[in-house]
Amino acid sequence: MECARLRIKDVDFELCQITVRDGKGEKDRRTLLPASIIEDLQHHLT
Repeated sequence: MECARLRIKDVDFELCQITVRDGKGEKDRRTLLPASIIEDLQHHLT
């Protein structure tokens, strides 16, 4: 469910982080954005 609720503003390309909001325990947390998908994800979003 956490993946389904991701928004564009939750992805930080500069810091290579994804913010997961209201996850387990209703807490926000950050995880790494894999460098291997950054280019494809940016292309998809434009």
